[in-house]
Amino acid sequence: MKITHFNRYECDSKTKAFFSIETHEGIVIKGFKLVLGVKWLFMSSPSHFSQKEQKWFDDVYIPKELNEPLEQEVIFLYNVYPTIEEKETSESQKEELDLPF
Repeated sequence: MKITHFNRYECDSKTKAFFSIETHEGIVIKGFKLVLGVKWLFMSSPSHFSQKEQKWFDDVYIPKELNEPLEQEVIFLYNVYPTIEEKETSESQKEELDLPF
């Protein structure tokens, strides 16, 4: 499996990023989130809220042996992927370097 369509969420929220996962067979599963918990970041599977039972249910189950390395990868990606401000700064620095004089 690999992480695709990674998007940071730049708001004052516990949700820090949204991303999709693509299986080796080419199936893309959307709706994953990276969430800031009480002590650390964790990966949240796509889920839905049941009005009848008033609770959330996971729509996708990932076994622990696959979940842990995937969670580590998305946290690494979150730490490496630039924020909007960092991206704008690096692009302006790149433009400065590309000047012909």
